[in-house]
Amino acid sequence: GSGFSRKTRHLFDACAALGVSARYLPFDVSAETLMEAGARLTRDYEWLRVHALVGDYLAGLGHVSPPAGPGLVVFLGSTIGNFEHRQALGFLREVQALAGAQGWLLLGADRVKAPHVLHAAYNDARGYTARFNRNVLRVINRELGADFDPDAFHHYAPYDPARMQIDMYLVGARAQRIRFGALDRVLAMGEGEPIHTEVSRKFTREGLESLLGEAGFAVEQHHEPDDARYSLILARSDPVRRNAEIPSSGDDP
Repeated sequence: GSGFSRKTRHLFDACAALGVSARYLPFDVSAETLMEAGARLTRDYEWLRVHALVGDYLAGLGHVSPPAGPGLVVFLGSTIGNFEHRQALGFLREVQALAGAQGWLLLGADRVKAPHVLHAAYNDARGYTARFNRNVLRVINRELGADFDPDAFHHYAPYDPARMQIDMYLVGARAQRIRFGALDRVLAMGEGEPIHTEVSRKFTREGLESLLGEAGFAVEQHHEPDDARYSLILARSDPVRRNAEIPSSGDDP
């Protein structure tokens, strides 16, 4: 989500320099974070109108009112890579509909790299990614009254060059039974049994531009560093380019 909107401040600084006011709709699952961020933003940018939205952007975009004029949807970082192709296409089409016929999208994405580089990033020696991965079990314990033992799972994150995708798993180190108090259910897991926790897709330049075209966007600017490790794309809404059908999950590349 938008978090504390630190990166978005660069856009507000540009608006201030141009003498342009704006309405900002930050989207995040944390109401507390949104309230704190909104208070700081309206203090620092008195002309800024903030309408915070609590929810999941996969399900919540339908509750956002389209702007009266051309809008800009900002989706930075590389979260688009956490969607399967069908999900990403559906999400971007919702964004295109929200932005409107004259709207814009600013999209960040991670690019394909050498397999050893990606392996080192998702299996770092200090164990940051492993702790991040296991944290999902702590969240489930808290929200569903479960009794997962995070230390009873190994972090496993292989990269598949053919699919240009990292798949993250938690693999049971031993046989165990997990209780879910909120669901009144018990899950039996065997030693070596995996839980698939996340996908992280990587993109080529051509693949990103093709995806945006399918979703109804035309790329206006495509920025990348000299090593092409990531992309920052400014695209305008172009409904004529949008295909009529979203492929089934079996058609995902």
